[in-house]
Amino acid sequence: MTAEAVDTSSPDVSDPTAVVDDCELFLASPTATLVARDVIAQDNTMPLAEAARRGTALLTESAWDLTARERACGGPLLVGAAPFDPGAPTRLTVARDIHWGPPLVRANYAAATAVPRAVRVDLVPWPARYMAGVERAVARIAGLSQHKVVLSRAIDVITAEPTRVRDVVRSLLSGEPDAYVFAVPVGTVRAGARRVLVGASPELVIRRIGRSVLSNPLAGSAPRSADPVEDRRRAWKLQHSPKDLLEHRIVVDAVTQALRPFCAALDVPDRPSVIRTSRMWHLSTKVRGVLADPLPNALELAAALHPTPAVCGWPTAVARQVIAESETFDRQYYTGLTGWMNESGDGEWVLALRCAELADTQLRLYAGAGVVSGSDPASELAETTAKFHTFLAAIGLEDAVATTSSAEVVRR
Repeated sequence: MTAEAVDTSSPDVSDPTAVVDDCELFLASPTATLVARDVIAQDNTMPLAEAARRGTALLTESAWDLTARERACGGPLLVGAAPFDPGAPTRLTVARDIHWGPPLVRANYAAATAVPRAVRVDLVPWPARYMAGVERAVARIAGLSQHKVVLSRAIDVITAEPTRVRDVVRSLLSGEPDAYVFAVPVGTVRAGARRVLVGASPELVIRRIGRSVLSNPLAGSAPRSADPVEDRRRAWKLQHSPKDLLEHRIVVDAVTQALRPFCAALDVPDRPSVIRTSRMWHLSTKVRGVLADPLPNALELAAALHPTPAVCGWPTAVARQVIAESETFDRQYYTGLTGWMNESGDGEWVLALRCAELADTQLRLYAGAGVVSGSDPASELAETTAKFHTFLAAIGLEDAVATTSSAEVVRR
């Protein structure tokens, strides 16, 4: 099946990516493709925990007059995005025009230079300041084996012409065959232009289908190599790295602790596996459970997990304090959640990683790395650089950013 012949629930969306600039959620997962449009209710005021409690009611109250056809197509759905800060407002939309399809044949989306010419590129902060922040964080948690902090940085890009979200989505689909490729509006900027969070996340926070629940935390990463022998060596090294195994175990233990009160049974593998994206190797553990009564909905489960140590750190309060002291920008929706939930409480929420916020001619890209006792600042900088390349490759800006980074080396 080609991308032009995707079997959606309505004939007016033959290629789901064609409508991504105007939809409320586009999500292409390894198992399905979702396009949600036509807003019938919206709430952008509630923090995540309250939104999780009221999510089902918002769906039910707003959808009483849906037609049989709309319900047959899978509507309504609660879709949206939650920011990194769980106390900040979550953007939730009830959409009734729902189109489900099989996984996209991603090879049919040709890689393209998806962004117009860059006229300005800024690194936030510059690499030297980022490494200094990592060094301070390492000093803060020195000798504390169960502590972890995730420190991120950003790249700001101004382009000569506005960027089309659909072009970025198509390039991400081409470059990341196994990722959760998403696009979700998260606000507006000047002249009413939509601010859209778009990315290719490797990480599933929660999937609830009936009583079955799955979380797939990732923590511990290594850049890939174009040399197959070296690439395999890096994967083996990652799987046997004490630093990365510790970082991963902190995350898995926290996820298990958060899910256990909701579950009658929980299966947690003893050791992680290694998975790959186009640019990175990651340590991965699939935590599976059977939910107990009363059944929590998917958003309640996501709220119980967010933010995981994979994107914040552990203990959470200490990590958040170090992040506030070290990061020079507001993460907004980076390392937040995006996804969907239906009236039955089933749903799927993924981490907003390998992503950027797009608005007219402005882009802000994000990447982060986990810092534990003994972390090397240069290695953490290299990890964030490698993670940036997932998105930079999709939008054709690797050379522009490499030139800017080289200028910092000269300046130092």
